[in-house]
Amino acid sequence: MNTQTLLNNVATGTIKVLQDRTQDMGINWNKVGEFNNFDEFVALYDEWYPWEETSWEDVEQLLEYGYLEVDSEEIEELSVVDNSLYVHYRDIQVFSE
Repeated sequence: MNTQTLLNNVATGTIKVLQDRTQDMGINWNKVGEFNNFDEFVALYDEWYPWEETSWEDVEQLLEYGYLEVDSEEIEELSVVDNSLYVHYRDIQVFSE
């Protein structure tokens, strides 16, 4: 049995939590929340956007393309998958913590 089959079939504990939080995109991706409507999305976006100022162009780009590249020391991009917001941390940030 290969590793992926094992992970798909019997993931429990820490591996299951990592799988759920990262959506199998890698450990530097972190699911920060789910949203059911636009207001919930904007609240998540405001919480995880690394700067105080936000622009509607950025929100529109994130919703239209599914990702927004961020110029931050810690965060590389924000991504929307289904009704979830993910933060893509820079590799160095992941390994430093």
